Amino acid sequence: MAKGKLATRRRTRGKRTRRTHTKRNKRHINRQRGGTHDEEIRALVEHYFPEFTEGTRVKEGHVFLTCPASANPDPNPDPNVIHFHITDNHMVLDYLRRCSELRGKDILQRIIAMGQALSLHTIKLQDASLIRCDFPLYTLSILQHGETWYHRMGFRSPTYEEDREINEVLRQEKWEDFVYEMFYRHEARIGRDPEKIQDRIRTYLTKWYRAFPYTYGLTVAEVVNRINWKGIPCDHPHTNLLRDFLDRAYSMLEYNVNVTLNLRPQNSPLHTENA
Repeated sequence: MAKGKLATRRRTRGKRTRRTHTKRNKRHINRQRGGTHDEEIRALVEHYFPEFTEGTRVKEGHVFLTCPASANPDPNPDPNVIHFHITDNHMVLDYLRRCSELRGKDILQRIIAMGQALSLHTIKLQDASLIRCDFPLYTLSILQHGETWYHRMGFRSPTYEEDREINEVLRQEKWEDFVYEMFYRHEARIGRDPEKIQDRIRTYLTKWYRAFPYTYGLTVAEVVNRINWKGIPCDHPHTNLLRDFLDRAYSMLEYNVNVTLNLRPQNSPLHTENA
């Protein structure tokens, strides 16, 4: 009889152990399949974004953060919301913007830290970033630094190294050579009449040198880095000229808009030089 009781206790203990392991395994499987609980995500949001006390929503892995109210409101008319969602072992960054008291870099670093706390593998996004005056940041950053803002934060595409080599050659071209090639490529892409392209280029360069006479004879990188992109008013006539240049220059550059940040420990972006 004693043996029977002992055997029962053993069976009961074994069953409890198996049940506990099963629950733990289910939690692990849920996490692998994107089933991270909203409560866990919400707790991390509150930890990493304490300023975002109002207007924060977490639902089915989607996080919406409304920029906190400021004494100096951001005049940017874009949605005042940051949005990302978690699926499988990945995070997708849907919309990132700066808030009045928080730089975009600071916000992104917190999102990265949050992804690491959740043991996610990657953060993915499509880079369509704009800055003030609707300047395309990806084009401007490549021309200024040879890589985009997200590249400098550790994000990569499969063709990153190859693209950077090609873009660096373009950055070292003489400004006028670049403009001529830029016009021919852009005009061909949009199907404009090639017979009048020379006149359009001459008109463009005349306007450019009247606006920025100090850029004559420089390389592309030198020209772009001498312009005060942050200081020029958005309603200034020169702003349209700059925006038009960036829109055309994009056709010259090699860039894959789909970029990924690897969050696994050996690739931690918070410990890289570019972060």
